[in-house]
Amino acid sequence: MNLIYVVIFAMIIWGVSWASAKMITNYTNFEVILFWRLLVTFLSLVPVLWITKDSFRITKKAIPYVIGGGLVMLFYNALFFLGLRNGLAGAGGVFVTTLNPIVNFFLVAVLYKYRLQVREYIGLALGLLGGLIILKIWGVSISVLLAGGNVYFIFAAFTWAILSIITAQSRMYISPVTYSLYLYGIATIVSFGMALPHDWLAPITFDFIFWINLFYLASISTSFGTTVYFIASSRLGSAKASSFIFLVPASAMLSSWIILGEKPEWTTIFGGLLAVSAVYLLNRKK
Repeated sequence: MNLIYVVIFAMIIWGVSWASAKMITNYTNFEVILFWRLLVTFLSLVPVLWITKDSFRITKKAIPYVIGGGLVMLFYNALFFLGLRNGLAGAGGVFVTTLNPIVNFFLVAVLYKYRLQVREYIGLALGLLGGLIILKIWGVSISVLLAGGNVYFIFAAFTWAILSIITAQSRMYISPVTYSLYLYGIATIVSFGMALPHDWLAPITFDFIFWINLFYLASISTSFGTTVYFIASSRLGSAKASSFIFLVPASAMLSSWIILGEKPEWTTIFGGLLAVSAVYLLNRKK
């Protein structure tokens, strides 16, 4: 199957994950939820590695990328849950997914002295405009947008952009699936230290709603969605791969329509079309 279609499907899965994550953030301390999400993700990646027949072995040159990526991934997930607990899930979804490709493209331009082309500037502008229209920025004050937990989402966007670049660089020394496994392994170990002072075994007694959403976040959204994204970062480059994240806000809104019956407004449809146009421009070959 064409990698582009698989990445688009992964972005749809990511869109659904925002609402799913919001449902479990208030069950217990975010450190405990963070640990269990990372642990289940790590365990679900083991059979994926076996299915893809990738090696468990890593080279010495890959170790810095795995450790660095694991710590950045942990930091991103911590910001993700803190933002969802204290901020607006909808605003957060648009915040992160709109800022991420923009930050990524400009980081790549600065770090690798890459000159953005006119179509790429237009694509980034369309993606930003699409996200702002979906968010209905004209009805949201700056104070509300930057209040409380929403600031965490801004930092999360920068953190994910850094992780994308680390992932793209790791491709020379390790396969994306093996990289994902050890990335989440390291993040799980460190997060256990964060969860230990709290009642880290509490989730065992939680209800079915908690576990079904945790399973979706860990096994489907992360194990599948994030691994696909890492593969795309390795093959397409971090900037190109991140451009597909422009599709997430629209997919989040559309999934709410399909699953929850929330009819999308014209802003969602129009903003989504602009986002699709942005992805096309940013990935169109010369």
